[in-house]
Amino acid sequence: MTLVAAWKEEGTPFLLGDFLVSRKRAQCEPEQHACLPTQDDVSVLLTPPSDFVITDLVQKVYVISDRVAVGWAGSRIGAATVIRRLRSTLRELKKPFRPLRKALAPFTADEIGNLELVGWVLEGTRARCFEWSSAKSSVLAEVESAVAGSGAESFSHVLNPTHRWRGEQPTVNRVLVMVGKLLGHEVLHRTNLWDRFGGGIELIHHRDGRFQVVPSVTFAFVRTTEVDGMVDEKRERRVLKIDYQDGAASILCCVSNDDRTHRELLFPVSPVDEDTGPAQYPSHLSLRSSYYCVVADITDRRGRTIVYPMTVGDECRATLIDYRHYSDGNESFEIADNCFDLVLDCLNRVRDDRTQFPPLLYREGKPLLPRVREIQSGRSGISSRLHETQSAVGRGGR
Repeated sequence: MTLVAAWKEEGTPFLLGDFLVSRKRAQCEPEQHACLPTQDDVSVLLTPPSDFVITDLVQKVYVISDRVAVGWAGSRIGAATVIRRLRSTLRELKKPFRPLRKALAPFTADEIGNLELVGWVLEGTRARCFEWSSAKSSVLAEVESAVAGSGAESFSHVLNPTHRWRGEQPTVNRVLVMVGKLLGHEVLHRTNLWDRFGGGIELIHHRDGRFQVVPSVTFAFVRTTEVDGMVDEKRERRVLKIDYQDGAASILCCVSNDDRTHRELLFPVSPVDEDTGPAQYPSHLSLRSSYYCVVADITDRRGRTIVYPMTVGDECRATLIDYRHYSDGNESFEIADNCFDLVLDCLNRVRDDRTQFPPLLYREGKPLLPRVREIQSGRSGISSRLHETQSAVGRGGR
């Protein structure tokens, strides 16, 4: 199953899709899960009675043209057929909504299996959200927003109106807070995989008059616990860079453990329309990105847990991380003291209030709320040696 969603944030169209592909356990031989960047050993987590096996990482959202963006859920073979057809028929059209309906009408469930599409069509200055199903292939419904797949309920929680954000923060950063919440629950609490979605998330938005993929985001995950007025940061840390280059997505996973060992894996994400030719994946990736999101898993003194994302663009990265790139190819990637100040502020604000409040936003690289130092904080780092990056592809790759 999957998660794909199309909606507007502050008037800007967005399209989100996960990467995970699974099959029924009875259809897989051998019953071995593919490796994921978000978890070390999926086979331990997804033991019977779970009835599915994770088989691959595949792109779910696509920019068909400057005016059309599509996400799919359901039949992988059916999606490949439809995506190829849409690329060939809609690429140059200025008013693509009716041609889209005509192109989709022949694709019935009998022909391509069960397939759902959600996405956006731009005609003039009007962005039209749509949903479509092979069960009713002649109907292309225009809707306010659309979500499909097994992750729909989880997405509705992060899109809840009580978690809206105000201020002058760029809209994409606000959406990355939602993405950080989704990935945080998967990396830190292993929840998404039981609902058969996850493995990473790709994001498309409308910017500069056209649909385009957000090119790169680095997510850092850290656990913090409040004990006797102190904040303890556990050494186990995971950093994921989701990167999109030349039509191909990939994920760099860096993990630092308690014993200070460090390892890296590069996970290619397959395009569903493989007839476009083999994707060219980078041999290595830097952790430097267009955007950064630090996701803190905070446990307060009462045992309450909060998944707390904080996000900035590259120009303001110093407010969350300390990043350095050296001439010998090494990188230093550390959580900044200011980030821990925000965690402390979070803890202080929830002490007398059991409700989970919205994440903070930044304006011009500074926190909107004052820094709080009632609890002491620590600092640690993760380093990346680019030339030691390995590749993990398919079943059991290490």
